[in-house]
Amino acid sequence: MLALYALMNCLLLPIVAAEFGWVSLISLYGVFFFMSLMFPTIFALTIKSLDL
Repeated sequence: MLALYALMNCLLLPIVAAEFGWVSLISLYGVFFFMSLMFPTIFALTIKSLDL
């Protein structure tokens, strides 16, 4: 799942950088969405590997 989120960000960021107007703005919202899902996924994987 984390790899899919990272791939989506890699696909959306060039669209944002190309400045296509509204398409870039919507892509930027997509980047924010996938980044917001990446943090809790990374955090959960880190906590799982601590073996407290």
